[in-house]
Amino acid sequence: MTRAVLFDFNLQGLHALSLDDPALPMFTMYSRCRTLHTGRAHVRPAIPYVLELIAAGLDPSLVTSAVVARTDAVDALVHPPMKLVIDCRET
Repeated sequence: MTRAVLFDFNLQGLHALSLDDPALPMFTMYSRCRTLHTGRAHVRPAIPYVLELIAAGLDPSLVTSAVVARTDAVDALVHPPMKLVIDCRET
């Protein structure tokens, strides 16, 4: 069994990740008074934990789909890839 530890909770038995848009039963949700919240995650509290994982050997390049220089950031953000990293170091 695969075990992935996320910031506030644990996922057990995570075997596959689908990147397709999920079908959502919006009318059923509405008729049952369900609320759907979407948006970007608030990651600041998790940064120290992630840095510890990287220091312990986690390779973040496994989930990085593109790395661009700061000067190319605007062009990259027009059509962002799945996981974009902007390199802010001076070149």
